[in-house]
Amino acid sequence: MTDSAAYPVNKLMQELLADPSNLAAFHGDRAALYDRYGLTADQRSALDAGDPDSLASIRVHPVLQMHHFIATNPMAPDFVSVKAYKPLVVRHG
Repeated sequence: MTDSAAYPVNKLMQELLADPSNLAAFHGDRAALYDRYGLTADQRSALDAGDPDSLASIRVHPVLQMHHFIATNPMAPDFVSVKAYKPLVVRHG
């Protein structure tokens, strides 16, 4: 898969948590969401599977794989947060 072929799926993952309507569609009508982003059948299957190997196979960036994890695991925001890094950055530069 080329970088340009991976662009739509990475764009979706980038916008998944940023746009509440995308997250709602991900949980309610994935086919329509996938259609809106022009995803291939392989990309759709991999996102539905959601495991790291499947996501890597369609070249979802590792950071964006975390977006998928957060979207599919309701308790994830309780223990996965960028905010946890802020004190480290402030303390260690």
